[in-house]
Amino acid sequence: MRRCHPVIGILVILSLFGSVSRAEALPFTVVGEGWDGPGRGRADLTFYFGRPTLDFPLALQHAALITALDAWASVAALTFTETFLADQPRSIDFNFETSVQTDFLAFAFFPEGGGDVFFNDNFPWEFGNVLGSAAFDMERVAVHEIGHALGLGHSTTQNAVMWPFTSPSDVFVRLHPDDVAGINSLYAAVAVPEPSTLLLATVGLIAFAVTAPSRSRRRTAIESNGRRVRCRRLARRGRHRCGRCRHSI
Repeated sequence: MRRCHPVIGILVILSLFGSVSRAEALPFTVVGEGWDGPGRGRADLTFYFGRPTLDFPLALQHAALITALDAWASVAALTFTETFLADQPRSIDFNFETSVQTDFLAFAFFPEGGGDVFFNDNFPWEFGNVLGSAAFDMERVAVHEIGHALGLGHSTTQNAVMWPFTSPSDVFVRLHPDDVAGINSLYAAVAVPEPSTLLLATVGLIAFAVTAPSRSRRRTAIESNGRRVRCRRLARRGRHRCGRCRHSI
């Protein structure tokens, strides 16, 4: 069974360290060797969604996590299978917490620390950007934190998901090439289908959508009040956390 320090203990330790400056990092950074160890292999992981937020429906929260995990699995040799047991080996646990400092939007452990992800439920959350600056998009934040849980540090590429800032208006669209390069430096790349294969797959999906009930679910995450949020990390002992910066990038 994995052992994690209490959330409040993590926050106390992390508050003693500053954030990484733009001059100290490459476009993307990695921390450790990933779940697969040395080299660029594959990782078969499980995930557990524990404590949800009350801000929007549970089904949408679950779908947001699935979408965020799929974003990384679509470009790297990664699989994620849901489990209903917490604290399993080679598993990423997701939880919303209220007993944390309100300055931090979310934080995650690197693989060496267990990979678990925590969202600060003292902030308002939603799926997408329906509420504008009144809530954060869970999906956008989840993609970023999963990147850390897989072994990525911050990027100095402004449009990358792993860029250490976000705002209430940000929603997840796709991974930036810098994010893809970063994750493919840790895990084997997933082959991109030929255009003809993509066309056939699209036709097949359309046909299925017409003849079968939809089972897909989506969900999301991010911040409020027009303030920019800076994600601060700590590589020591595999710990990471995201927090609010002063005002701007």
